[in-house]
Amino acid sequence: MNLFMVCVFPIHFWAAIIMFLDLSWVAERTDTWDAIGYTSYVLNIAFVDSLIFFIAVVILGLLLPWRWEEDKRAAVLSGYVLVLSFWVILNQLNFFPPDSYTSWTQTVIQEGGHPLRYGVMLLAFTAAAVPVTAILPVWGGYRSEKYVKKVSQVGEGITLLSGMYLILDLTGFLVIVWRNLV
Repeated sequence: MNLFMVCVFPIHFWAAIIMFLDLSWVAERTDTWDAIGYTSYVLNIAFVDSLIFFIAVVILGLLLPWRWEEDKRAAVLSGYVLVLSFWVILNQLNFFPPDSYTSWTQTVIQEGGHPLRYGVMLLAFTAAAVPVTAILPVWGGYRSEKYVKKVSQVGEGITLLSGMYLILDLTGFLVIVWRNLV
């Protein structure tokens, strides 16, 4: 399993969703070539984000016990990548424009009879859920060989899709170079 490819997937997946939300607006206001340029810049920014994320994960991997096998270390780090990506995406949902998406936290707080009570309950839930989800990849990697196999299988599936994202990144880079030369 390639840890870099696992780091590429969630960032590019989320960038593609955000890009497609904005692409219709860009295509309406400008021409097709500008929309292609916009897409190219989004993909290249996602690639740079993936590199930074991968470096951070590798540094985090230095904290794991050295006596663990390579597969177990990769499974734990891949689990962390996916869990952290889930929480980051969930957090970013709160910043979507109100017309396109009303965040679930805003809905719960606004429609509840006691906004402060619901806000505190959501904060307590998050404060309890984040440490649990941070512990699960390490515990699963340490205790269960099934966990290591499952995460490895998911990582193999993600690797194929991430490879396609990287080909699109290269194409986007070539488009940016072409746009700046011509």
